Amino acid sequence: MHSLITSPFLEQHMLVRPGSRGGAPLPAPRYEELRSLDPAEPAPAWLAETVRDQWDDLDVAGRPTGEYLLVRQPSVWGYSKASWEVNLGCNYACKHCYLGLKVNSGMPLEEKLQCLEVMAEAGVLFLQITGGEPTIDKDFMRSYRRAFELGMMLTLSTNGSLLWRENLLRLFDECPPYRVTVSMYGATKASYDELTQRDGAWDLFVQGMNAARRARLPLRMSIIVTEDNAPEEQAMVDLCERWGVEYNVFTNMTPTIYGGR
Repeated sequence: MHSLITSPFLEQHMLVRPGSRGGAPLPAPRYEELRSLDPAEPAPAWLAETVRDQWDDLDVAGRPTGEYLLVRQPSVWGYSKASWEVNLGCNYACKHCYLGLKVNSGMPLEEKLQCLEVMAEAGVLFLQITGGEPTIDKDFMRSYRRAFELGMMLTLSTNGSLLWRENLLRLFDECPPYRVTVSMYGATKASYDELTQRDGAWDLFVQGMNAARRARLPLRMSIIVTEDNAPEEQAMVDLCERWGVEYNVFTNMTPTIYGGR
């Protein structure tokens, strides 16, 4: 499995590493050199130096380039980012959710994989996978792995309730995400379960966050403030800071897709 990706990105070319925020711009001639390189050949000296400067724990000197580098081909479409709602279903029933109806619907696996191929061909390097709740989708793991194999830097947007599952943690270890963004709906069990309208939702959230932090996933919290949990806004911020997790606070509401209340 690759540990580095080089790809066109907007009007530039980038060298990025799954699971890492860092990256390095590449001049077009350097990208073309990598694009024409035999995968059995070792890295050019300049690439080994660039990698060492950017990621001091990764040494590629002398290694066949195909062992660690995935070269994304240019796209005539020139897209760079996309957001993909893999389903409309969720294991919560949040009062504020813009989806309105919670229907466990989505494309069959074959069409999901075809959709990913289309996005890769269109040039998408950074892909957000969301829903609904994407981790409850029966095809999530296969879809996520395929997106990784195609050379996308993946952000997962989730409620965090299933991040404790060992199969998910193994997947993220093998195919590191660029970011895992977790929505937070309260700072106490009472408010969290009330807003999500699911008994035990708070317990699953805490269990998921504890597992994700132990696994050192690249977490970012989205603190969702509504009239139900507004008195706990500062407590939610304090919890994020105690956990050492980056966060953003969101207060804007979006009308439902279906036009209902």
